[in-house]
Amino acid sequence: EKAIEITASKIEYIYFYDEEKRLLYTHAWSRHVMEECRVMEPELIYELDKTGLWGEAVRQRKPIITNDYSAANEWKKGLPEGHVHLVRHMNTPIFQGGKIVALIGVGNKESDYDEYDINLLNLLMSNAFSKVTRFEMEKKLRASEAKLRLMFEYAPYGIAEADEAGRFIRVNHAFREILGYETGELIGKTIKEITVEEDYEKDMELLGKLIKGEHQQYSIEKRYIRKDGTITWVNLVVAEIKGTNEAERTVMGIVQDINEKKAAEAALKDYQKELEKQVEERTAESQRINEELNLFFNSTLDMLCVAGMDGYFKRISPTWSKVLGWSTEEMLAEPFLSFIHPEDQAETVRKANDLS
Repeated sequence: EKAIEITASKIEYIYFYDEEKRLLYTHAWSRHVMEECRVMEPELIYELDKTGLWGEAVRQRKPIITNDYSAANEWKKGLPEGHVHLVRHMNTPIFQGGKIVALIGVGNKESDYDEYDINLLNLLMSNAFSKVTRFEMEKKLRASEAKLRLMFEYAPYGIAEADEAGRFIRVNHAFREILGYETGELIGKTIKEITVEEDYEKDMELLGKLIKGEHQQYSIEKRYIRKDGTITWVNLVVAEIKGTNEAERTVMGIVQDINEKKAAEAALKDYQKELEKQVEERTAESQRINEELNLFFNSTLDMLCVAGMDGYFKRISPTWSKVLGWSTEEMLAEPFLSFIHPEDQAETVRKANDLS
């Protein structure tokens, strides 16, 4: 009704417009129109191409003033039966971002409409749509913030935000679960209070570099102290959140429980130690056997030997040299058949083949 007031009109209407679909959607008619309108089934959605004079402001993308509605006009397509009687009419498109978003019209002013009325309507709708746009933006912002809060609270990994003094500002469900705390119990506590002492110094060193801008984020594997006093391993990734001023700067950490990983690493280390122990034991056993074998070979009075399938001695006891007069080096360098009587060589070869 504000447009009626500022233009001294009798009727007013507002349509929203979709430029892509070229459709006009009824938003509002003034009370006077609703009282006088006798159209049986008024349309709520109009195709721009099928509209008459009142749609011309959208087609021409400018205000249209008709101070004698009864006069002949090439843009008219007639009014439906029961439509409010029109004496004068003026409407203007409303733009946002270069697009027409609405159409506002007034009618039946006692005197002629002019440029001043157009400026009043444009100013009115500009302010109105600014408020609508701001309201929609605030509505979307609230919805977005609500989604972010849900995502933060129910993320599958722990998330914690702390100020530059290391005090927790907010923590999510997963973070509380990792540390065994209830809602609200961690707020105000410091990073130091829940960190194993040996890990705290390294964490703070990296945090200091982050705040100084030496890096964008850092990652560290560290130990937290749970509420019940037990220790839990986590992988922590930390980034800085910069506010509009220095006082609003905070840090946010994403925490992943890595107890299973650490347990697997510990089990692997234990397994490696056990393997090393077994290797040492087997090496010692092998050395012991070799020493016993050497002792046996060197002290026996029998002619013991180890021969390969290539026909050469690999090892012989000292008794061979004593009996045959050849040195050990000489006997290892010659085929062992060289040391066998010619009449026995064929039988020796046959026996060797049976062994292979």
